[in-house]
Amino acid sequence: MRPTWSVNLNPARLCPDREPERLRARQAEAFDALEELGVGGVRLDVDWAWLEPARGQADAAAWAWYEGFLAEAASRGLAVYGLLYHPPPWARGLWEASPVAFLAGWEAWVGRVARAWGGGLAVVQVWNEPNNYMAALKGDAMLFDMRRVGRLGVPVGVPWEVLVGLFRAVRAAFPPGTPIACNPLANLLPPLPSVGCWLDWLPFTERLLREAGDAIDVVALDHYPDTWHPGTGPLEWSCLEEALARQRTPGSPWHGKGLAVAELGYASAPAGPRLGPWRWFPAAPRGEDTMAAWYAAALPQVAGLLAGQAGGGPAPWINVYELFDAPRPVGGGGLLAIEDHFGLVRRDGGRKAAYGVLRAITRGEPIAPPSLARVRAPRYWRWGGWLRGLVAPDRPLARDTWVLAAGGSSEVPGDAEPYANF
Repeated sequence: MRPTWSVNLNPARLCPDREPERLRARQAEAFDALEELGVGGVRLDVDWAWLEPARGQADAAAWAWYEGFLAEAASRGLAVYGLLYHPPPWARGLWEASPVAFLAGWEAWVGRVARAWGGGLAVVQVWNEPNNYMAALKGDAMLFDMRRVGRLGVPVGVPWEVLVGLFRAVRAAFPPGTPIACNPLANLLPPLPSVGCWLDWLPFTERLLREAGDAIDVVALDHYPDTWHPGTGPLEWSCLEEALARQRTPGSPWHGKGLAVAELGYASAPAGPRLGPWRWFPAAPRGEDTMAAWYAAALPQVAGLLAGQAGGGPAPWINVYELFDAPRPVGGGGLLAIEDHFGLVRRDGGRKAAYGVLRAITRGEPIAPPSLARVRAPRYWRWGGWLRGLVAPDRPLARDTWVLAAGGSSEVPGDAEPYANF
């Protein structure tokens, strides 16, 4: 099964203030880049807070922009993977006060989206990383049962009925042939043997699939080896291998579902972020050369794995995060500053070397094999594998990991591409 290659686009990254003229200019730049890359799709954030800033009140300019974006995507032959997310403050308030009222607000909104664009979305994703209990660190909305600990809100469980209700509402609103996706984040808690608990992405997804049933058609993983799993290497896709094994097992809730990758990428930040006095990344060089080598290793690996999935589900997507470096700091420093550097295109418009790697892969052109060296992964990863091997011998973490030996200067002038043969 040949995958659809796509690239992620968030309107807030195109133009943070969404001023119409600047947004249209950036949109044109994005479409030109997507055409040059040769991808078949784009993953687009469908921003609830922008479209419906007050309950029942539509932002006409926002709806018009999406209408124009989808029309241009269609004219250029690009399929659109829509991410329904970014709840507005009023919806967050409903969730805290009354989950039933929150679901009613969600149902009304997704109904309007489906009536307007239901035929124009190739895949519809419900929420974003619903198992990500650390999403609040970057201001993203979480959907968990919470407990107050001092001034902090701590996730203590999953409101399964509400979460499943989100998927059922979308399934009911959109045309029957539209694939509905969930996207668990696979790189959470690698040090801990949290098997059997919702803290672990695999049992979380297993239960969600069991309870949502036909309301979910695709499991689209988010996974960032080497960026959010430092030192594990571009070939560390044990999460995808685990999902494939379950998809091939009759009677499993995964059986008959499609598998995809909703987000993968590598941040080209030249220095690893810190968490207080601790550096999160190993001291190995990082930069645009290393990013290109990571792409050259990871993308064929992921495409090969997805090509071997069982039949019955929709054709797989592989979505690269992200097209543009953030136009403003996302986290403002510390651990989350690295979020600014996932783009294939720099803030000044110059193409990173990884841009050329993706362009070559979508065109079926040969790429230079990256230089990889066998080194030891960080202690937390090795200990996590050992602990999981004790608690759940059927799914230990990979012990032998590969990391990039490529150097990585972040200083790449202009449009120069050090990997010219990509």
